[in-house]
Amino acid sequence: MTRWLEGRFIGACKNRQDYFWRVWDFILNTFNLIGSEANNSAFGETFEHGRKVEKSRKTLEHAMNSPIGQLVDAIFDIYNAWDLSPHEFQNEALWRLEIALKSKGEGSHHAMSMIMLRFNFMYKNYETWSKYNLIPIFNPKNKNSEVAWDSFFHIQHKPSNEAILILKPFFLDLFEKDLEWPKSERFKNHLASLLIQFCYWSYPRQTLFTNVEVRKILRKFDSDMLSHSLWILSDIVNKENSWLSFGRFFFKNIWPKENFCQTSKTSERLLDLAIETSEYFTDIVKNIEPYLRNIEPTSIFLYQLTNNEDKYLLTEKYPQEVLLLLDRVIGQRIESYDNSLAKILEKIVKEKPVLKNSIAWQRLHKLSISVF
Repeated sequence: MTRWLEGRFIGACKNRQDYFWRVWDFILNTFNLIGSEANNSAFGETFEHGRKVEKSRKTLEHAMNSPIGQLVDAIFDIYNAWDLSPHEFQNEALWRLEIALKSKGEGSHHAMSMIMLRFNFMYKNYETWSKYNLIPIFNPKNKNSEVAWDSFFHIQHKPSNEAILILKPFFLDLFEKDLEWPKSERFKNHLASLLIQFCYWSYPRQTLFTNVEVRKILRKFDSDMLSHSLWILSDIVNKENSWLSFGRFFFKNIWPKENFCQTSKTSERLLDLAIETSEYFTDIVKNIEPYLRNIEPTSIFLYQLTNNEDKYLLTEKYPQEVLLLLDRVIGQRIESYDNSLAKILEKIVKEKPVLKNSIAWQRLHKLSISVF
C-alpha cells in the first residue's frame, strides 16, 4: 500500500492534494493502531552458514523497506512532483513529520532515517525546526543517534559549514564515548569516509577541522579504518584531480607518522594511489615512501603491475621509482606470481641497466628466482 502511495498516486493527486493527505493520514494512523509489528521493516534477517547474523536494524536500508519509511519518503517526493514552495511544504509536511517520528516500534527509527537523508534540504529551508528536532539526535547520548548518523553518511552533497560545525562536537564524541554501535565494520568505514570528507572540505584553511584534530582521530583508527581512509582519499584525489593540492598536503601535514599507523593494509592502499594516479607517479612515490611497509606475500600488487598494460608502462617510464616501491613493500618471502617479479625486474634493467648493480635489485632478483 505504501509503495502505491509513494508511486503514481502522488502525480494523480497534484490537483487534488487534499485526497493525498487524507490517504496518507489514514495509512499512518492505521499502521500505528495495529501496533509495533506492523511498522517493522520488510528488510529481513541475514544468515550465514545457517546462522543468523546479528546486525543493526537502525539503518537506511531497513527504513527504505518499511511502511513508515515509505510514507515519509512520499512526503519528500511531493515537493518536486507538485512544484511546492518551502512555505507550502512547511504548512502540510512538518507537523506530519513530527507525528511520524512518534510512530510505534521501529517506525520512529525509519521516519528519522528518511528525514535525515534530506538533512541538507531540511536545514537549509527549516533551520529552526531542524535545530530543535534533528540536531540533538546526533548526540551519541541520544538513543536514536545511530539512526541519525547512519543516514547522514548517505547524504550526497556537502552540508553547509554552519551545520557541520554544529555537528562537530557530536562527531568527535563518537570517538571518545565507549559505545557499541559505532564498532561495527560497516559503521567504522562510514566514520572513516566522513572524516576524510570533512578533512577535504576543511582544506586549506582548516575551517571545519584542523589538521591536528583529523590526525588525532586517525590515530584512534584500527588498520581497517586507516585503510578505508586512504581508499576515500584516493577516490577524492582522482575525482577532483587534487593530488598537487590536497593529496600532497595530506601526507605532509595530516597523515600520522607513528609506526603503528603504517600497516600492510595501508601500504596496499598507498600503492593503489600511486598506480591509479600515474600522471603524478614520481611525486606520489616520494611522498608515500616513508609510510610504506611490507605487504602480505599474497598481495596482487605485482600482478597488477604486469597484467595491465597501462600499469606495466609505469615500469618503462619510471624504472627507478618502481624499484624503490618494490624494495619497500616486498619482504623476505613472496608467493608464486607467474614470475611477475622477475618480469618487472627484467623490465627495470632493460630501461635503466645501471639499476642491476643496486642492492635493492640484487635482493629482489634473488627472491624472484628462489620462488621457482
